[in-house]
Amino acid sequence: MLSMPRGAAVIYPKDAAQIVSMADVYPGARVVEAGVGSGALTMSLLRAVGDHGSLLSVERRDDFAAIATGNVEAFFGGTHPAWELAVGDLADVLPTARAAGAVDRVVLDMLAPWENIDAVATALAPGGVVLAYVATTTQLSRFAEDLKADGRFTEPLASETMLREWHLEGLAVRPSHRMVAHTGFLVTSRRMADGVAAPLRRRRPAKSTQTEDAAELEALARDAARVQIGEDWTPEDLGERGVTPKKARRAGRHAGAIRDAAVHEGEGDGVEEQA
Repeated sequence: MLSMPRGAAVIYPKDAAQIVSMADVYPGARVVEAGVGSGALTMSLLRAVGDHGSLLSVERRDDFAAIATGNVEAFFGGTHPAWELAVGDLADVLPTARAAGAVDRVVLDMLAPWENIDAVATALAPGGVVLAYVATTTQLSRFAEDLKADGRFTEPLASETMLREWHLEGLAVRPSHRMVAHTGFLVTSRRMADGVAAPLRRRRPAKSTQTEDAAELEALARDAARVQIGEDWTPEDLGERGVTPKKARRAGRHAGAIRDAAVHEGEGDGVEEQA
């Protein structure tokens, strides 16, 4: 996954493993992912749902969809029976592609996941899980607060995973000098049944915070968390390097060549077995 052609940055295996586990993706599950990128997470989700599950992947960019198709088909040696790829906005694709309450899990890897909360809540079955992968604390706070305000989800949980390898050589057993630290935050929540209210999470404030201005400060913090930077979020807003169309086309051709080689090799193996 780390060496395959890519347009968008891939989700690292440490995060992909956490996503599959924390979203409770199981064999036979009906899953939707939005923001396919280069297809790294798609591979993990397809291995989790198996041949008898289903995975609808929604990607806004045609060039990214082409890269993901090449990478996924090269990884599996051809098309996967559980995979369906659609190009477009999730809010437009999901209502027509899946019936209300017919989805078990939704994984969002996009700049502004809060824009799709209503579409996700409509598609998820009661008890279904939504998980968002976001890069910054601003996105994390905005998505969590909007989930709470929506009223159809449980209290969101947030986490991040840091991975540090160790150097093993004789008696020189020590942590590596470099580590993959922050890559992204995972925010998870469950869809409640219609008519069920989320229990209030009661927090006892510290005595030191009980001032006349405490309520005002809390309101200001809540408003600041809901501020949106501009109308549309871009990778540059988050300090990420944007992907040019030229780079995406080059990665797409590379992924297609690897896929064709993998499929051709698989066909050759089948001929040898028959002989």
